[in-house]
Amino acid sequence: MTTKEKIEFIKQVTPHSDSEVEKIIKGMSDTSINRWYEIEKYRIDQELEEAVLTIYC
Repeated sequence: MTTKEKIEFIKQVTPHSDSEVEKIIKGMSDTSINRWYEIEKYRIDQELEEAVLTIYC
């Protein structure tokens, strides 16, 4: 996944507005953007897992 795709993912899942994400990312390195992406991906995975457990348990 490219850095641009990761930024788009972050924009979709974070509570921040697109402009806020752009301002935050402006000063970040690719490594930092990747970390933010991984954190958001993990958070979404956890929310989905919790939802599935709620539905089926």
